[in-house]
Amino acid sequence: RSGSVLAAMQQQKHILHLGPGLREMLRVDTIPEDQLVDALAHVGALKRVDAPAARTGKALWALAKRAAQAPQVDPWDCHRLWELPTQLCERLDFDPATGEWHSMDTLVKMQAEPFAHGAMRECFRLKKMSQFS
Repeated sequence: RSGSVLAAMQQQKHILHLGPGLREMLRVDTIPEDQLVDALAHVGALKRVDAPAARTGKALWALAKRAAQAPQVDPWDCHRLWELPTQLCERLDFDPATGEWHSMDTLVKMQAEPFAHGAMRECFRLKKMSQFS
């Protein structure tokens, strides 16, 4: 009996609900799990590599070089946080080893409007600024 349940589970396809970036890239909202790799390879977001070739040091260095030279996309770029005023706030950190809270002043940029709400929470986009610049 357990063999038939296992066979049924193996035949079942898992449907993935894609996030905004993948939805835009693949132009679909959902995709069967077993088709995701093929779809990413089709749009050029993924390159299939021969397994033995991928293990060579030369191939790994070439891959690292391409990754370093590729333009980096900042996921925060579309939110234009650099235009917001910098604010001073109190940061609280909990130390589980001592069971104590520690506070420090830090600089942040925070959007005025929340991007999500809950029963007892609001979520704001916030970026901690470097203290060294």
